[in-house]
Amino acid sequence: MLTDTISISRLVTPSELGEGKRQKLDHEENEENEEDFSMYENSSKPCIRLKKDGTFYKNKARLLLEDQIAEYSERSDKLSAFDAIPPPPNSDLLGGVAPHPITDALRPHLKYLCELALEHFNNDKGTNLVFVDFVKSTRRVAAGYVYYTTFQARDATESDSAIQTLQAEVWDRRPKALGPVVEMCRIKLT
Repeated sequence: MLTDTISISRLVTPSELGEGKRQKLDHEENEENEEDFSMYENSSKPCIRLKKDGTFYKNKARLLLEDQIAEYSERSDKLSAFDAIPPPPNSDLLGGVAPHPITDALRPHLKYLCELALEHFNNDKGTNLVFVDFVKSTRRVAAGYVYYTTFQARDATESDSAIQTLQAEVWDRRPKALGPVVEMCRIKLT
C-alpha cells in the first residue's frame, strides 16, 4: 500500500500511462498550442501570445497600446519631472513620474512639504517667501514618494509683492519617522 502512495506523489512518465492516455495528452497539448488567436483579435483588452515559431501574436488593442506607449515615451523624455504626463491607460508602466492630483485630503500635507522647501529656499537665498497656492504636482514612488510640486509664493515683508512660481522636489520618506528631505527648491525656470 505504501508503494501506491509513493507512485501517486511522483511524476508519471508517458510510458507508464498507456497508449490511450498518451494520445489524449498529445491532443490536449495540440489544443493549447493552436495558432488560431482570432478570438482575441477584437478584444478591448491588450493580448499577447507566444507562437510556436517563437514570435508573438498581438491583437489590435495590444498594437494600439504599444503605439501609445511609444508616443508617451517620446513625449515624456522631453519633459522635466515637474511637467510629467500620465502614462497611457492599461499600460502598467511603473516607477516613473506621473501627475498627482491635489485633492482636499492631500492638500494640507503637500502644503507642509512646500513650506518646508520654502524654509530651505529662504535660508539659502536670504528671502522671506511664503506659500500662496498650488499650481500642480507630480510624484514617483521611492521608499515613500518624491513630490515634484510647482507652487506660488510671495514675499511676506511686502504686502504688494509679486507672486513668484517655485518648484520643489521633496522626498517624503518611509517610514514616516525618517521625515521628509528637501532635495531642491528653486524659482521656476522659464
